[in-house]
Amino acid sequence: MLKKLFGKLMTGKGPDFSVRNTKVCHIGGYELRFTVPGNVYMPGTPRDALPSQVNLKSDYFEPYSTEKLNRTFIQVAFEWWAYKGTIVQGDLGQLGKLCLTIDVNKIESHSTVKKDDLDSFTQYLKKDYWRYYEAEDGVNQEVRRRFAKNGMDPDDVPSQFLVQTPDEYTREKINGVTWLSYSLTGEGTAGLRKSYYWAVPLSDDYYLTVSFDMTFEQGDKDDRLHRMLDDARRIMSAVELRE
Repeated sequence: MLKKLFGKLMTGKGPDFSVRNTKVCHIGGYELRFTVPGNVYMPGTPRDALPSQVNLKSDYFEPYSTEKLNRTFIQVAFEWWAYKGTIVQGDLGQLGKLCLTIDVNKIESHSTVKKDDLDSFTQYLKKDYWRYYEAEDGVNQEVRRRFAKNGMDPDDVPSQFLVQTPDEYTREKINGVTWLSYSLTGEGTAGLRKSYYWAVPLSDDYYLTVSFDMTFEQGDKDDRLHRMLDDARRIMSAVELRE
């Protein structure tokens, strides 16, 4: 018990699992149900309204979609939690942040995905990340070219300036649905940032991602990452997707 309390002190308060707020979103012929723990950061702060229903037909999907990084998507959930410790542990005790984002994503035309075929879905994701980050005109290659202009060997670019694409895609069965699980480091920005994804195809044209973005501001990032990942898995364990 003492070890648990000490761990909370060192990694910050984070989500409050004694408080639960269940939310529901209808996506095509699916019902998505998930639970948001309490202690969300800045509760009551005005934010953009997110849809409680998404139509999986292009004529209805496209006008409401957003393009960012390598994805065209409609966001249906966003919450974040601050990990705050004591006042001496950093900027007013803030040690890091955990963000939950749920998106309905369009499957691009460069690969074929079949709804119930996780092998084809895995190959799609691998190709999509490679095209965006590692292809000749990819983000990582552009970074290497910028360093090369300053006389640095492109192979010696410090890892914190490059996005590290997933090493592996694992399968996890959660509440009757098998998801692909994978992670990226530094997605969208350089530095101490890690994103964990759970993804599943909804049809041949769309897929769902539940992602947890983790940023570290003070202290031991390994301890903080372990704690945030435990919290993310606990939140993910309550996600239900039903046809």
